[in-house]
Amino acid sequence: MSLIRIGFPLFLQASKGRVDVLLDDYNTTIFNIRRMRIDNLIAIEPPLVSGPTFHLLNSKHQQLADQLNSVLAEMAAAGRIRQIEDEVMQEFMRKADQEGQPANPSDA
Repeated sequence: MSLIRIGFPLFLQASKGRVDVLLDDYNTTIFNIRRMRIDNLIAIEPPLVSGPTFHLLNSKHQQLADQLNSVLAEMAAAGRIRQIEDEVMQEFMRKADQEGQPANPSDA
């Protein structure tokens, strides 16, 4: 087994059978394989690992942390965060379709 650093050619190498398993976040993977017009890679569900995403504030804004946590909790409970994620992903997929180019075999 070899570790290959993440990079654009990695998706092409995986599509050509030079990489057996690719680990990356779901949205990045889906965006890249769609943009590159790769049709022989699949994302396995459920994910291998799932975890929280953290927001970071400069220490000079520490007083905003409680307010931010409260607003984010309300948004999550109302489904707004998921809605925003879905809207952003739809926009990324439109961009991938518009800008996409078939993968170039010489890149791998």
